[in-house]
Amino acid sequence: MRMTRMIGAILATALSAGAGVASAQTPDPAKAAAGKATFEETKCSKCHGPEGRGDKTGKMSLVGVSDKLSAAEIRKWITSPAEQTAKLPKKPKEAMKKFDLTDAQVDGLVAYVQSLKK
Repeated sequence: MRMTRMIGAILATALSAGAGVASAQTPDPAKAAAGKATFEETKCSKCHGPEGRGDKTGKMSLVGVSDKLSAAEIRKWITSPAEQTAKLPKKPKEAMKKFDLTDAQVDGLVAYVQSLKK
């Protein structure tokens, strides 16, 4: 009986933790809207295209990036682009610029990039 309760508690904890992961992948619409404003203010579209859709050939597109990268990884690209670029096997012609952003702006950009679905 005691073992059954313990297993139940472990499963409940694991399931609630899993639910948190799923909801973490769904960006807050208000943060995404703020992130879109930051995206436009900092002229991210210069490289990533209008609404993050890349250039005419789709290069540098951010659409679907959240299918490949976690929020933490997207954050690293925004806050430490040189470090992230150094890890790439093939380096881009032009490195991503590092911007002086507040934590709230970075949170917004992460949410915005996560909202760009295929």
